[in-house]
Amino acid sequence: PNNPTGKVFTRKELLDIAALAKQHSFYVMTDEVYEELVYVPARHMPFATLPGMKERTILVSSTSKTFSLTGWKVGYAFAPAELTRQIRIPHQYTVFCSATPLQYGMIPALEMSYEYYHLLREEYSVRRLALYKLLSEMGFECSLPEGTYFIVASHKKLLDVPDTEFAEWLTKEVGVACIPLSAFYENPTEAAQTSRHVRFGFCKNLETINAAGEKLKANLKKALAARS
Repeated sequence: PNNPTGKVFTRKELLDIAALAKQHSFYVMTDEVYEELVYVPARHMPFATLPGMKERTILVSSTSKTFSLTGWKVGYAFAPAELTRQIRIPHQYTVFCSATPLQYGMIPALEMSYEYYHLLREEYSVRRLALYKLLSEMGFECSLPEGTYFIVASHKKLLDVPDTEFAEWLTKEVGVACIPLSAFYENPTEAAQTSRHVRFGFCKNLETINAAGEKLKANLKKALAARS
């Protein structure tokens, strides 16, 4: 699943990428940190499971999103032995040491039954629909994400300004925070001039999401009127 859009690639799309990898002899590094946060009918498919891709895929993931421990920064990579040997060469110079106590702390979590992941998806599915409905009702144009816990929304019809300006304005005048999508571009400053999209997160409990909704309902129209 892609951050920030929530896009989940179909098997056909992944096979097309795999065909290019074989044709041009390159390796594929996949960030599968949101692999357990995929919503029906979408389905996550590990890239290494595709025909002929196990030997040329580096799977990178983390425990931070699945177990709501983003501050722990405990990650891992899977790849053929020869590739992991090459990975460890730059790794030893870019990471001073591993958070060993946190790694041990994650062992019980990784050994949990599959029921945990099922319940996690159910909870996030409810929050996803709640935030999507709320933003749509307030005039944002949203795409319903197939995965992750983010929703990308266009603010162009509400306020046609650069996304960085809108994000700052919404935080100060309405009391609801979001991230400008231009932050994900190679040149954020240049992208902000044309981007009219922001990212909201539903990785909060329903009470917090509803509280954000109350602020939008109470302050958004008033703040827009004050600008015009």
